[in-house]
Amino acid sequence: ENLDPVTATMLQREIEEVLRTFEPRVKVSVVTVVPNYDANAFSVTIQFFILNSTRPINVNFLLERIR
Repeated sequence: ENLDPVTATMLQREIEEVLRTFEPRVKVSVVTVVPNYDANAFSVTIQFFILNSTRPINVNFLLERIR
């Protein structure tokens, strides 16, 4: 896929949908996907709450093309 803001938005929506559908134990607060042109990848940040918890959890990772 192209490394651009449109693809980043599509990835963000897909990540949110997958988490809503397949992980009912969490409440997603924020999903951020930003193109990282230098690494030819997307920087992804997901902030969520485990249900019945008030402490947010942050997960950061780099989504890279494998070939």
